[in-house]
Amino acid sequence: MKTLTPDVCDSFSCIDSKCPDTCCAGWNIYVDDNSVAYYTSVNEPIGDELRQNIITNHTPASFRLTPEGRCPFLNENNLCRLYITLGPDKLCGTCTMFPRLHLQNHDLMLSCTSLACPESARLYLTQTSPLRITAHDEPQFSNATFSSSSAYILTVIQTATALIQDRSLTLKSRLILTILYYYNRHASFVSGKNLSAAQAMFSSPALYQQLLDEQPHSEYDLILRLRLFRSVAEILKLGQNETLLTNIYKDFNQSYVESDRDIFIHSLNAAFSSYEIRSYDIEKENLLVYIFLRYTIHPVIEDDITSALALGISFYITYLCFVAFASLHNQKLISFEHRLTILSRLARFFEHNSQNTSLIYRKMKEDGMTDPQALLNLL
Repeated sequence: MKTLTPDVCDSFSCIDSKCPDTCCAGWNIYVDDNSVAYYTSVNEPIGDELRQNIITNHTPASFRLTPEGRCPFLNENNLCRLYITLGPDKLCGTCTMFPRLHLQNHDLMLSCTSLACPESARLYLTQTSPLRITAHDEPQFSNATFSSSSAYILTVIQTATALIQDRSLTLKSRLILTILYYYNRHASFVSGKNLSAAQAMFSSPALYQQLLDEQPHSEYDLILRLRLFRSVAEILKLGQNETLLTNIYKDFNQSYVESDRDIFIHSLNAAFSSYEIRSYDIEKENLLVYIFLRYTIHPVIEDDITSALALGISFYITYLCFVAFASLHNQKLISFEHRLTILSRLARFFEHNSQNTSLIYRKMKEDGMTDPQALLNLL
């Protein structure tokens, strides 16, 4: 068993009330059985509140949110009253673990922090040196055999990371190579042929530069981006609540309907371009390294790395769309803090809801957006 950890996770520490958002509002907070048993037995004054605010008629149990969508135990300073009153060791599993993730695939474990936490996302996006993914053996499994499937996944992660971090190339070129690599590597893995040749092609700058030279130069397909975005928005039900993402989505739809179409398309392309300046590449590079790491370890379809690639691209393109739409409304590129909030809110839907990601992948498959050419057109 090997555990993979991005180096920025070592620096993570919750910033409590200083956080620009709160992880205790806007989504369900599930309560494990042991915590339910403890909470319903508490005799302190807060005990009655606990018994009144735990919903146990579904599995798992959850806290009853306020009309504003907040945890009932979140105070006016965005601090947890259970933590303050009962102590940190009495938090339920969800609150103890978040934003830490532990995802396993065969003999590989990813131990990281989620982008759904703004502080975690900030650490990922602001690191200027290439994001390092360390792999270490778990002592208790030191005598176990490392499976061929795990070795394959680890090789894919290491190669994709190296491609995305090749700063001698444009970010778009790095993404093109990553898409081609995933599909070539998967085809070779499935057929059992030319595994070493497929790997060597993407491990040599001279060889993969030749691949890039063979690719036709083209701009992204704006209509395809908007189709993907609308499909994702429908699955995430963005029109049914008053979150930051919903407001951006509504502003975009209103502008789309009310504006002259040619002027609107020109302005939208300019909004996308404002975030394509090379000075923002490191920010997006780190995001892409994390996304591909996270979904390659935990793909929608087991052992199909192309499903991980498609979902990762959908997450990335949806994020770019939100940034462009908000920038269009702002009439200039939105601030880093605004981008950070968008990313952390979006990550809640992508990283912490497997039903959403399964539906997004299925819709992409139905619409022909999972084949390599469609993914290339989105770039």
